Amino acid sequence: MPLIQLHNLTKNHLEHTHSGVSNINLEIERGQIVSIIGESGSGKSTLLKLIYGTLLPQSGEVLFEGAQIMGPDEKLIPGHDKMKMVTQDFTLNLYAKVYDNIAGLIANINLAQKRELTLQTMDFLRISHLADKRIVDLSGGEQQRVAIARAVITEPEVLLLDEPFSQIDAILKKQLRDDVQRLAKYLNMMMYNA
Repeated sequence: MPLIQLHNLTKNHLEHTHSGVSNINLEIERGQIVSIIGESGSGKSTLLKLIYGTLLPQSGEVLFEGAQIMGPDEKLIPGHDKMKMVTQDFTLNLYAKVYDNIAGLIANINLAQKRELTLQTMDFLRISHLADKRIVDLSGGEQQRVAIARAVITEPEVLLLDEPFSQIDAILKKQLRDDVQRLAKYLNMMMYNA
């Protein structure tokens, strides 16, 4: 069974006009890296939010391991528990340090293990040298890496990236793309990017 299935998925933001996605059918197997390509306004972000469960479709369904993903009307805290999504605004604590932004998602049950996992994740994404810097003092590309590290620290099964390479130059874009692919393979995680 595919990990994620989309059946006749439709969500338009404006009535009587195409302003989102219509009749999307897709099956994605575990371990795949999928890119959604289209021009601005073509519904890429809408599709990711529908998959994650932060938007409710008008019709159709999204299944994760055969079970329907609950939307924001059905779940107190929207978003699927086995997925993480990195949005274009990153949702980082701008005045906290990089280390604290990443480590903050791990419980304080075993502090040594928490520190080790945080340092490993930062090293994997080449941001160890930024550990004591505040987010507000970082470039867009550095913030993007912190946001990805924050998303993967809890080892989700699926990582959704909304325009992950839009704020970085061509050289860093290739490096980040390679790092993210290595990370997906290392964590056996499926990834989507739009």
